[in-house]
Amino acid sequence: MAVTAEEKAQLKERRVWKAFCDRRKALHLEEGYSASNAQAQALQEFLSDDPGVEYKLDPAPKAKKANKADKGSSGDVDIDGLPRKSRPTELIQWVAGNLVGDVDLDSCPGKDAYALLTDCQANAGFRLDFWKSMYTKTLPTRAQLGDEDEEFEMDGTMALDVLNKISKIADRARGVDQPTVGGS
Repeated sequence: MAVTAEEKAQLKERRVWKAFCDRRKALHLEEGYSASNAQAQALQEFLSDDPGVEYKLDPAPKAKKANKADKGSSGDVDIDGLPRKSRPTELIQWVAGNLVGDVDLDSCPGKDAYALLTDCQANAGFRLDFWKSMYTKTLPTRAQLGDEDEEFEMDGTMALDVLNKISKIADRARGVDQPTVGGS
């Protein structure tokens, strides 16, 4: 859910746009609100004096879960030492490698990577979209793979394997068992 142009204009007119953005981010990353709940709560706080304006929250904000990388700690993750942004390919590959199992914060490329990981962990639909839309863009094209090994012509087996893996992950996210592509 994006801030509407009207809401943004009101926030800028009141000169609280940056404070709103900071509060929304804190609600999401520090207090464990989903992205949409963090935005609704921040809008409520900054635009609440407008008559008739009510921003509805989802049923309950999610509780901040202790990350697997933090076993034995209070559940807070220290990402302050991380760079603000990282390269898109590096970010996506790190998230893909840390969605299952323990999270390796030492190799985290940036705060944006950690934020994407927490969004994927919190929302099955977002995770499915990550695998379908973002991760697939990091896979090499045929041209990038080159024709070095012409004797090993691609028969689609690798593509089917990748599609089967993505399909299984998507099915697990939806809680559905379906046959694999290609019958293997």
